[in-house]
Amino acid sequence: MVRHAQSTDNETTEHVKFDTRNVPNDWLTDVEVVSKLNQLILDLEHSENNQLEIDNKYDELVNIIQDEMNSKLDKRKVYCADGISNKRRKMKKPWWNDNLTVLWNEVCAAERIWRKNPNRNERKSARHVFVKTRKTFDKNCQQAKRQYWYRSQEELCAVQNGNPREFWKKIGRIGVGNERQKNIPMEVLHDDGSICTDTDVVLNKWKISFDNLLNCKDKDNLPNESITNNISDDFLDCEITIDEVLNVLIKAKNGKAPGIDLIPIELYRNDILLYVLHNLFNKCFKFGKIPSMWSKGIITPIPKCSTADTRDPLSYRGITLAPCSYKLFCSILNNRLVSWLETKNILHDEQNGFRGGRSTIDHLSTLTSIIETRKLRKLSTFAVFVDFKKAYDTVNRNLLFNDLNDLGISKHFLCVIKAIYSQVECAIKLNGHMTEWFSVNSGLKQGCVLSPILFNIFINSLVTNIKALDIGIDIDGEKILRSQIYDIGMLNNAVTIPMKSVCNATSELF
Repeated sequence: MVRHAQSTDNETTEHVKFDTRNVPNDWLTDVEVVSKLNQLILDLEHSENNQLEIDNKYDELVNIIQDEMNSKLDKRKVYCADGISNKRRKMKKPWWNDNLTVLWNEVCAAERIWRKNPNRNERKSARHVFVKTRKTFDKNCQQAKRQYWYRSQEELCAVQNGNPREFWKKIGRIGVGNERQKNIPMEVLHDDGSICTDTDVVLNKWKISFDNLLNCKDKDNLPNESITNNISDDFLDCEITIDEVLNVLIKAKNGKAPGIDLIPIELYRNDILLYVLHNLFNKCFKFGKIPSMWSKGIITPIPKCSTADTRDPLSYRGITLAPCSYKLFCSILNNRLVSWLETKNILHDEQNGFRGGRSTIDHLSTLTSIIETRKLRKLSTFAVFVDFKKAYDTVNRNLLFNDLNDLGISKHFLCVIKAIYSQVECAIKLNGHMTEWFSVNSGLKQGCVLSPILFNIFINSLVTNIKALDIGIDIDGEKILRSQIYDIGMLNNAVTIPMKSVCNATSELF
């Protein structure tokens, strides 16, 4: 877990990294800390339907845990430079050692003596010393490289079967994976071809680029408060149980980056925190309000490919980091919603993506079988592949809420989902720097556990609309229409291919 702080020279940022792999046995066991947490539980039980109070209680929980982290967890300081440095001595290779540092200093010293010596005869002798010193350095450098790669091979062979996680971590430290860990250049390219390295200008450019990317300006995506019903459901609306909280805590994966509150999932696995989360989740679920911190996501840019311009913000894929407590809360909602949908058999069978016990490989097998069978019969087969550009980012939230309402989702459960999308904000983290926060008023939340099932619900009507076109391949009286997550329609060549109809049905949603 990493905490950031700007350094005074404005060229590097300081990171405090906590070791959460080995949480100490005395974690959250001090009398004073236990007393604070017990009081927090009581306060949550008697708190009112007030956004400010929920925010204050969550901030109090975060402060308690962060204070405990500072006092109980091992930590170290690391530094992140602005951009990429090519200086050999500052960006040491993994095979670099102290002996190479000494030899490199000798090479530099010998070169200075050679170049600055005014006497011709002495310069010739000094050059001979420099060449000899450089050869010695190169020889030791190659030897260190070989030893490093031999050790790496032995380490990979030792862990490839027993510890897959450690195996892939070691893979990530070498080769292409190691090159991708370099910092993003703190510079942007203007339209006129000029390059700017001013930190404020660079951060503002990144903010504007992702703001335009994540917000659809031509659609009304703000939550529509008029979308309501009077439906209640005992399964969806019942109080969150302690077992539900424990279940999502157990299933949550370790080693994941935390959100803005800087608290990783490992630190929530504590008996007293289990009860704190239980009370907090029920308070949020009961009142239909969530802590403001849960609405904020930190975007970490990841390069899309190695050939793209590293100065272009849109050459990066944004990975949004959300608070782990928020993920736990949404996991509970997701479990309920998925069970409710499967019990009522609401999602079409054509949808295999993000559904338990299903795989898109099944549809690929079906598609392959159909094509091969029709080829044997000398019949042509046409397939339509629809790739939704920025599918998650272009979802119209009002249409989504309407779909949830039409499916019969309870009024209370729908209000909780609306609360999650009421004030979504994001900021980009760039080499330890943070941009200003900006609102995201369209699309599904990146990094949210609920997003996949909400997307399935959103495109469920698309399957209905395309099915109504009565196109596809007839097998035993049933039209085989969709053959992947949401992007394939099979059309019989015996009819005119209604491409326009398929496109129209698709454009109603995107």
